[in-house]
Amino acid sequence: MDGAAVMSSDINGVTGLLHRDNPFAVAVHCVCHRLHLAVSQAAKNVQHIKITSLLVDSIYNYIMMSPNRLAEFKALVDVLGEDYLKLKHSYEIRWLSMGEAVKSVLQNYRTLALHTEEQAAAGDPSAIGINQQLTSFLPMALLHLLADVLDATNHLSRIFQYRDLTFSALRAQVKRIDKNNRQE
Repeated sequence: MDGAAVMSSDINGVTGLLHRDNPFAVAVHCVCHRLHLAVSQAAKNVQHIKITSLLVDSIYNYIMMSPNRLAEFKALVDVLGEDYLKLKHSYEIRWLSMGEAVKSVLQNYRTLALHTEEQAAAGDPSAIGINQQLTSFLPMALLHLLADVLDATNHLSRIFQYRDLTFSALRAQVKRIDKNNRQE
């Protein structure tokens, strides 16, 4: 269950209703949801993550919310011979969405940089701002760092969802993720 009152309240929540029928029932907060909350709350106070998140959202909105720009973008992907990965929107309530959104921006980086450069040359103010960030060191370094962190947390979240997960298997996976992060 998630931590919402409708689920976790001991009086009128699902937990409370279950306890009326079975006082020994144990309510367990979903571990994937807790992981997402921990990552979200830790990131909430980091200004660089907020800026990077805004960049990802700006790119998504700029390309995907305009049929003309999306068609131009896809045409440029074809001209460059790149593999197109649909740009993803990050939803605050969806656990894995930010990782997928960052991954899609990095996968489409070359095309995004060229497309926004062309649009910036034509005087599009949104393209100018996005292109400045796409061609600057700090925003790109933060995107790559965030991609690594989100890849690890998303992987862990997927592991938590295994039906037959054991503590020993989980421990081995957590150690592997920790070792990989220390090497990078």
